[in-house]
Amino acid sequence: MIADKQGPKRGSRRPAIEARGALSVDEAIDYLNVGRTKIYAEMQSGRLPYRKIGRKTLILKADAEAYLEALPTGLGSAVGKQPRQTGGEPSQLEGVDVEPR
Repeated sequence: MIADKQGPKRGSRRPAIEARGALSVDEAIDYLNVGRTKIYAEMQSGRLPYRKIGRKTLILKADAEAYLEALPTGLGSAVGKQPRQTGGEPSQLEGVDVEPR
C-alpha cells in the first residue's frame, strides 16, 4: 500500500505544519515549494539556515519564512534586460566604446 502524502494520518500526534516550529527537509520542500536539490544548495550556501540533530536535518519555520521574504519579488525588469534609453538623455556609458548590435 502506498502512503498518502495528503497529511498526517488520523490519530497522529504530530501537529500540522502550520503549528510546528521546525520542519524536516521533506516538509520544507513542500512548505517552500522548491525541489530537494535547491533546498540543499540554499542550505550549503548559507542562505537557508538549518540545524542538525544526529542525522536529522531541521529548518526552523521562522528561518524558512525569512528565506521566502528575502527572495526577489519579481517586480521590475528581468535580469540582464535593461530599459532602453531614448531621446536626449545622456548615456551612463559616455566615453565607453560600445558596438551596436
